[in-house]
Amino acid sequence: ASDMIIPVNCPHCGRSLPLPTKVKGRLARCPVCREVFHVPRIWLPMSMFSNQNSPARAGNRSGLGAFVKAITAAGLVGVCGLGVVALLLFATRQTANRRADPTTFEEANLIATDSHAKALADAYIRQRGLDNASPGTPTGLGNVTEWRPIERNEPLENLADLVELVEPSVVQIITLRADRKGIASGFVVHTSGIVVTNYHVVQNVEFAQVEFYDGRAAIVDGFLALAPEKDLAVLKLSPTAGSLPSLSLAPKTPRKGEDVAAIGAPMDFSFTMSKGIVSGLRSPAEMRSAGILTNVRWIQTDASTSEGNSGGPLVNMRGEVVGVMTVTSQGNVQNLNFAIAVDAVREVLKQANGPPIPLGRTRKE
Repeated sequence: ASDMIIPVNCPHCGRSLPLPTKVKGRLARCPVCREVFHVPRIWLPMSMFSNQNSPARAGNRSGLGAFVKAITAAGLVGVCGLGVVALLLFATRQTANRRADPTTFEEANLIATDSHAKALADAYIRQRGLDNASPGTPTGLGNVTEWRPIERNEPLENLADLVELVEPSVVQIITLRADRKGIASGFVVHTSGIVVTNYHVVQNVEFAQVEFYDGRAAIVDGFLALAPEKDLAVLKLSPTAGSLPSLSLAPKTPRKGEDVAAIGAPMDFSFTMSKGIVSGLRSPAEMRSAGILTNVRWIQTDASTSEGNSGGPLVNMRGEVVGVMTVTSQGNVQNLNFAIAVDAVREVLKQANGPPIPLGRTRKE
């Protein structure tokens, strides 16, 4: 007979996993966070035996007869109890020694990390939609031109359709530096949880999490790339975020006069969209004359932005990212806003290799 399946919570990610009782006291690998943990021993309840007959009856039953029957009943209960205990001990030993070939992840004894057990775990992940990256995805992000999930030949005419397309991939970023909280924006560029934002948004932060338009949240595991000279950063979200919708990168810089839209969290008003046009394309030399030393090409736009829009996407009417919102006008200057052009984003993404660097550390790419 097959073992009973019981739910066991992974101590690392908290996900409830269906595991057979035969793996109690052994090691198992969580298919969600892929961490190995020790399965606690689970003892099945033993049936209690009791004599439902009364030891004496009224009438002509003698004292000796009642005594004999009581002794007989007690003996039968004892023999049955010893038999049950022996049967349980035998079954436990047989289960511990049994190494039958499993056919499902729930039946797999994962104390042996062989290829068959790994294949079962991978199948379990795929069947339940828990996989965060497609099979064979390398450690590095590879060629970003291969990420484009949708090719759109015609621009969207309705702004509401544009918001519906782009907004699920935009995130509000909440950061902590010492006792100071920060609010900014970012966007997903890969379904495995890769987010692009500004370097100054996450510089020296001790903790960061992102929130999506539907209320979901995910912790930032660390940096995949930091480029202070371009004011860009690539973040990796926790695997618990699951598979996420991503935005495409525009294949080229937009033209002056082209319609664009900015989505972000201006003044902590999350997921706000503003529409405008490309007012101009600026070189690093032009921006240096204005006191901005970042060595990238810039897109000037009249799409209204404010503090909190930093790191959010500037998109064209196809829903493709053409830039990263970074600088907004202040004081007497009105509606003068700048985004880092998408070619700089593509360059930094090519450097996003290896495991994430923990928050609080910095490196130059």
